[in-house]
Amino acid sequence: MGIGRTPAWVIRPAHTGMPPAPESPGATIELLQQAGIALCDSGAPTLRITERLYRLAIAYGIDDVRLFVLPTGVFVGSPGYATAFRRAEGHTLNLDQNAALHELFDVAAAGRCTAADCLRRLHKILRAPSRYGVGTTIFGHALLGVGLGLIITPTVPALGAYAVLSALVGAGSLMIQRTPRFAATFPVVAAFLVTLVANRIAGPWLGETPIMALVPPLAWLLPAAKLTTGALDLSWGDTISGAARLLDAGNRIMLLAFGALAATQLLPPASTIATYPHLTWGPWAAPAVFAVGMALVMSAPIRVLPHMTAICYSAYGAMVAGGILFDPLLSGFFGGLVATVASMVAQRLPKGPPAAAGFLAAFWLLVPGRLGLSEVIETGITHQLSSLTAGGDALLTVVAIATGVLVAAGPARIGRDPHRGSSRPRADPGIECRRHE
Repeated sequence: MGIGRTPAWVIRPAHTGMPPAPESPGATIELLQQAGIALCDSGAPTLRITERLYRLAIAYGIDDVRLFVLPTGVFVGSPGYATAFRRAEGHTLNLDQNAALHELFDVAAAGRCTAADCLRRLHKILRAPSRYGVGTTIFGHALLGVGLGLIITPTVPALGAYAVLSALVGAGSLMIQRTPRFAATFPVVAAFLVTLVANRIAGPWLGETPIMALVPPLAWLLPAAKLTTGALDLSWGDTISGAARLLDAGNRIMLLAFGALAATQLLPPASTIATYPHLTWGPWAAPAVFAVGMALVMSAPIRVLPHMTAICYSAYGAMVAGGILFDPLLSGFFGGLVATVASMVAQRLPKGPPAAAGFLAAFWLLVPGRLGLSEVIETGITHQLSSLTAGGDALLTVVAIATGVLVAAGPARIGRDPHRGSSRPRADPGIECRRHE
């Protein structure tokens, strides 16, 4: 089920009941390669990508297909065709594209379009522009910062600063998409500039420590989903993919921390910390504000906003309840578990987003990387053992979220067709996949 209306490029053709014409193996191999790198760019776990590709291969008549999926690309081969590697583009797909991708592959796996037609539609999906303009997207970034700020520091001065800084980081992110050669250094530059401002205004103007004031503006740059997906890959036995994702996420956190540390050495934080009244309703308004911001930033139609809001509230409520009833470290487990279940329920509702797309919004709200960033920075500044211990707690938080996702997704399989009553046997990502008659 796609996000909102089905985009024009994936409208399902009428099903005649006749079996599809035999496909050219070369066209099918090309489709599997292009579909694989598109799914890699979507950030899906390795096992889910392998399952999707296996279904496509079977639908187009390739009984024996060799697949090896990595976060950065796929190896695809079959008898008569040498196994070849296709590298992923590294472009982040928005929610519109993710929804269209899943819809298209459901159509293809059901045998309702040829491999060449599916490939043409796939290219059109990947070239599709964002639903919203630049100004609206930047406003969405501001709302993301305010949403997290309502949880961390729900004061009026702090929320205003979070909105401005988050909008600036969002504008920089959009510029980097047009000049990707600067993408590697952007996290350092963004963290450096945000920290310079935070060190000056966080205490006397916002009533917050500079370290925590960094989290909302830099949240979009944190590798929240990648950390959790990497932990899932490891749990499912995909050691190479899991380790690669976690190392990439760790590198991003270190780049952000380096920029913040450099700024702190240049301009130490102000010692004065003002006191402002907290908005008591702030934390419970946060999921709604965050969901609106996520919809604008990730190009989701407004009609799916109720679904995304419900998913965010479910995940946040479960996280808060888990922290109160059990232990703060266990709160991530309950948040991940409920977010997974809520995403799968929303997928089955009219015009609901696919589970993988709705799931992403809750991931960003849980922000498993935020504690890691603040503790790495604090460790670099103070060299205290307590900061290292808290950094270990952040790692356990990531594991807790991944475990919750694993428990909920194990029997239901996020990303599978909700209208299909059965699923094929599991295909390991690095072995030859065969259909057993």
